[in-house]
Amino acid sequence: MSVTFNGKPMPSFLILVGREVSVLPELDIKTLELPRTIGSSFLYTKRNSRKFTLDLILNPASTVSLDDCIDDFAEWLAGDNFMPSKLAFSEQYDRYYMAQVTGNTEVSDLIVYGKCSVEFVALDPNKYHENKLEVTDASPVSLIYSGKVEQPFIAEVTLASAASKVELLSDRTSAKITLTGTFPSGTKLIFDTDKKVIKVNTVVNMRVLSLDSQWFNLYTGTNKLSLKLNNSTVTTPLTIKANIAD
Repeated sequence: MSVTFNGKPMPSFLILVGREVSVLPELDIKTLELPRTIGSSFLYTKRNSRKFTLDLILNPASTVSLDDCIDDFAEWLAGDNFMPSKLAFSEQYDRYYMAQVTGNTEVSDLIVYGKCSVEFVALDPNKYHENKLEVTDASPVSLIYSGKVEQPFIAEVTLASAASKVELLSDRTSAKITLTGTFPSGTKLIFDTDKKVIKVNTVVNMRVLSLDSQWFNLYTGTNKLSLKLNNSTVTTPLTIKANIAD
């Protein structure tokens, strides 16, 4: 098995001899103590980070020093400047986690070779597909989301007519995102439900977001997303982009 991190394969002098993967992410279970009742009432369970531990042997060529290998190893572990980066295993070539190294890596020098354990932590416990979802169709857009975990998305639209109120809705939830303001014909709107950002003509503009708006995600199965201008459903082309998460 080989490991790719931030799009780069594991250096050739590294040999993977063991892997430990948490079966479940860390769970943060919230309960509420109620008076005059037996036990507690369950509120919710929040999924936190998932950890991966790799046991490695550094086996440099006879012409290369172990110290030089350690420098190259450190550069590989940095990923995208120690920011969450793609961690992929060859047995699942089309899946990846967004992880980062914990920084607790030390190499034991056994003269002939070095050995160490590396711990990665994925703050987002979801596993993502390499293939992303992108659909463009006239509103309402019916799309099938094949992921197992509900997922935020980006919706893009260029208004075919002027409007003072724009709404994005889904048949899977009562939540809706409402924008109010002056939107001339040709205005490009971007609804980013992941970053919870609205862009008007590519510029972030949160002032147009109404206070009663609620962000929503894509759910497994068919999702029908529709656009309303001034309270009337329109057939303006709508582009939906999303990652696919398990």
